[in-house]
Amino acid sequence: MFFNKKMAVSQIPVGHVPFSLKIQHEDIDGLLFCPFESRTSPFIAEVQGFGKSWAMMHGLIEAGTHLYEKLEMAAVDN
Repeated sequence: MFFNKKMAVSQIPVGHVPFSLKIQHEDIDGLLFCPFESRTSPFIAEVQGFGKSWAMMHGLIEAGTHLYEKLEMAAVDN
């Protein structure tokens, strides 16, 4: 794939994104510098559908179970 300068121009200003983590019972808050615009892939529905199908095909989750519901709740909305 070739680099396209028009695609590299950000329409949304870059900046610092706040984050919060809990690692080994320690709260960590900070700012993460993001040099790129924040956006969701236009293929997110297909990717999430594939991931769910793959997990079901390999027996990692089953429809109607707690893990399936957690996966549904974790889905990114466009």
